[in-house]
Amino acid sequence: PFHSPAMTSSDDPKKTLFPPYPEESANFFSRMIFWWIQDILIKGSKSPLQESDVFGCPTELESKTVTNRAHYYWAKEKRKKKPSLARALVKANLRILIKILIQCVIESIFLLAPTVLV
Repeated sequence: PFHSPAMTSSDDPKKTLFPPYPEESANFFSRMIFWWIQDILIKGSKSPLQESDVFGCPTELESKTVTNRAHYYWAKEKRKKKPSLARALVKANLRILIKILIQCVIESIFLLAPTVLV
């Protein structure tokens, strides 16, 4: 089923059986060219992927982490004269937004490089 709950270990119901998210331990170069995802792409090309093959959620995107960060920045924002929920959410997710922006720039360079060099 598409919306199945995360598989859990019988010893510890909070511990998932998904492999760790490999991008978290990948180096900068590997992240920029998506080398860290190579293993699952090869596995998926040889046979259908199973639920246990799919990576767990990155730590920085887990709901508990995101929620705690949002609460922290919203509490700081509420102390101001004109609090802004949008500003608090941007501050809470600034690191993720910067990563997305950098990735977009790098992907654009890879996409446009062949046309510029011709």
